[in-house]
Amino acid sequence: MPGDNPAGLYRRLLALRQLAIVPRLPGSRALEAQSLGRATVVARWRMGDGSRLTIALNLDSEPCPCTLPEVPPIFESRPGAADHGRLAAQSAAAFLED
Repeated sequence: MPGDNPAGLYRRLLALRQLAIVPRLPGSRALEAQSLGRATVVARWRMGDGSRLTIALNLDSEPCPCTLPEVPPIFESRPGAADHGRLAAQSAAAFLED
């Protein structure tokens, strides 16, 4: 989030990974990865418990239209990074659908 120092951000991301993702890893498999635009990628995994993890990353200087899950993100690099069918410029978002 804005204002996070790098160490604080890494701690938050590692805690999120440990809490939300690691317990679901056994039996997980990749579903797909798509390149969207010049510098945007969306990747999806079916987790071991049947949920679906989606991670979207846009390294471009412009927003990129994309289809993202219609659930609140478990992580956004900044508020509103994944809104209204687009991923904001230079942002990331992760979603976990049960």
